[in-house]
Amino acid sequence: MQQKPHWVVRYPLGSVDAIRSMGTVTAPVLAGFALATLALLATGDEPPRFAGLAMVAFAVGAILFVFCLQFTTIALQYSATPTDRLAWLGDDATDPEVVARAHDVQRLDHRLQGRYMVRAKLTYDLGVLGHLAGLLALVAPVDLYSWRSVGFAVVAVGFALELVWIVGGWLGWRPRWLLPGYRDVGG
Repeated sequence: MQQKPHWVVRYPLGSVDAIRSMGTVTAPVLAGFALATLALLATGDEPPRFAGLAMVAFAVGAILFVFCLQFTTIALQYSATPTDRLAWLGDDATDPEVVARAHDVQRLDHRLQGRYMVRAKLTYDLGVLGHLAGLLALVAPVDLYSWRSVGFAVVAVGFALELVWIVGGWLGWRPRWLLPGYRDVGG
């Protein structure tokens, strides 16, 4: 008895939608903010203390966000659902050989999609760190006892949390207080 081929599934099921949101909405918006900040730093009369460092960090962040958008676009090209695939087969959707070929193509698409999703996520994560590093350079205080010091501390905490988030996600060690998973919600 021949075993029926199965569709390859990426979990959690919302992964593709999350990548779509990250790469087609969030990354372009952050790239725009980075580019606007670069323009202000380049044309301002009184640049902040570490304007050069901020410009480098925002430029790196903006470029990485553009790469994220590109990798996301390619990943989404390989993310057709099983329903969409079968709909394109039309009358051939009942032919076992045609369906088996569709499954084979879906497996290849799944691998390519995964590779591009990893690239999109990596460029997004590094872009966020670049963006936050630029913010740190912008709000670096001259005087320790100032509101800029408070702003610097807030951005520094955000940078540290983002670093924990990113490194934890890539290493598979997710701090449960920040990123709960299935085990944390029972079931």
